[in-house]
Amino acid sequence: MPDAHRVTTFKALLSLFASTDQIAARMGVSFTAVSDWYRRGRVPEEFWGRLITAARDAGVTGVSRSLLARLPSAKGADSVTDLFDLFPSVAALARDLGLNHATVRSWALRNNIPVEHWSGVLASARSHGIKHLTEARLRAISVAQASRRRSATLPRSEAKAGPTIRASGNRAHCTIDHNSQRFA
Repeated sequence: MPDAHRVTTFKALLSLFASTDQIAARMGVSFTAVSDWYRRGRVPEEFWGRLITAARDAGVTGVSRSLLARLPSAKGADSVTDLFDLFPSVAALARDLGLNHATVRSWALRNNIPVEHWSGVLASARSHGIKHLTEARLRAISVAQASRRRSATLPRSEAKAGPTIRASGNRAHCTIDHNSQRFA
């Protein structure tokens, strides 16, 4: 019987299960959510209860809230991708909002949920039994993302106007420095 008492990371804990499919099925979440948790090395706190139950059902001993709290990166959602992990799937959220799956998925790429959809996201969260998602949390993620965008933006005076073109004899060489421009 696998024992979690000596586990020091979420990855090691998730590795005690037979498969990612097993964890997903026992927790009632998507395979993608579990894969994302493994890749990021943490499970959102909202899912700890389900993880403890899944571990017990799978015969993994020693999994408790105190163990999970001691593991590195034991924190709640701090990005749109983390928020999406709370839902059964992005498709389920998109369906609840009456939007195209690609539209909702693009929010994760931009790490921003448009304010006009917050009430719908919160209603969907409630319908899926997600209690920890609040408007304050959405606002915190939005503010953090806006702050990151501002700090990554160079003043216009420092940004290059475009590609550099060098002519040599009858040849021209064009260089585009993608790292020199930042877009707001």
